Amino acid sequence: MGTGAIVHSHPTGPARPSRTDLDEAFYPESLML
Repeated sequence: MGTGAIVHSHPTGPARPSRTDLDEAFYPESLML
């Protein structure tokens, strides 16, 4: 069994991935929620 989803939040920032989040997203087979 592999990773199905990764939950990462920015509670005090915008509800979208940051540039760093996108640059460091090394799990293409997983969903980013």
